[in-house]
Amino acid sequence: MKNKTLISMATEIFSRWDFFEGFISQDKFTNFIKEITIGYNRNIAYHNDLHAGDVFQTLNYMLVTSDAKKVYNKNIKFKKKFEIFY
Repeated sequence: MKNKTLISMATEIFSRWDFFEGFISQDKFTNFIKEITIGYNRNIAYHNDLHAGDVFQTLNYMLVTSDAKKVYNKNIKFKKKFEIFY
């Protein structure tokens, strides 16, 4: 695969948010993002995989600068307490 910008950006952000811990396996996620990247056309000036990487980075910034991490951590702790029921 030639363009790995989106894969690198998305994987780093998902790792930082611990999304690979119980939500989705990293292999499945990487394969999903690879398929998305293949579908993008770099010859299109705006709506391409670079733009998708920008969106990922912007969303991450908004989550980091808000209280989302606190809410997310509370939900994870709550979920782990009740995992026996799932």
